[in-house]
Amino acid sequence: MQSLIPEPRVFPHTHEEWLAKAMKLERELTQKGITAVRVEVELKALLDWAAKEKRPADKVARSSYALLLTQAGLCR
Repeated sequence: MQSLIPEPRVFPHTHEEWLAKAMKLERELTQKGITAVRVEVELKALLDWAAKEKRPADKVARSSYALLLTQAGLCR
């Protein structure tokens, strides 16, 4: 994954690191009264979407893509 995104230095090195960071953010949002929604993103689909949109698969693009999936009802 790190070799495929434009900001690899800020992306966690392992799935475990990413998961810990995501769980912490989810807890923080919940404590603030914000409902967090988990969205499964397939890497190839994200990269294909970013290419089609002519944008890098950076943090903003990943969030935008997750929002599109959420709006389409494709999240759990």
